Amino acid sequence: MVTSDLLGASGLLVAVIGVLYSVWYDEITRGTSVRVARHRLDRATDIAAVRRVILSRAAPLTAAGICLVAVLAPPAIDLITKAFTTGFGHPYDAIKACFVLVWVFGIGLTLSTVASTFALVVKYRSLIGPDLA
Repeated sequence: MVTSDLLGASGLLVAVIGVLYSVWYDEITRGTSVRVARHRLDRATDIAAVRRVILSRAAPLTAAGICLVAVLAPPAIDLITKAFTTGFGHPYDAIKACFVLVWVFGIGLTLSTVASTFALVVKYRSLIGPDLA
């Protein structure tokens, strides 16, 4: 059962993740745009910086987003299923519709954080690799 309390809590959590992502976005994108120096010894500060961004910014946001979307999935999927099977002809419920919308926004935000984290991990792996020829 979706209540206004659940809608408020889920909306607030998606907003918090979104605000943190927007605040840390510049740092995350800076980490993905680090130039890979030719020699591994010259990359020490970049390796540390990208590792710190992964562990303290990108990975926690991704984990929070995945957990939030997973926790909200059962009621959201139940609502969507009922809307297409038994929901036709029933009165419109704005709380249920907004809850599904918040869940969809959470999915979009989570996909964005997953993509950023993946890009950072790829950059990190290239930084810790051997010297370039």
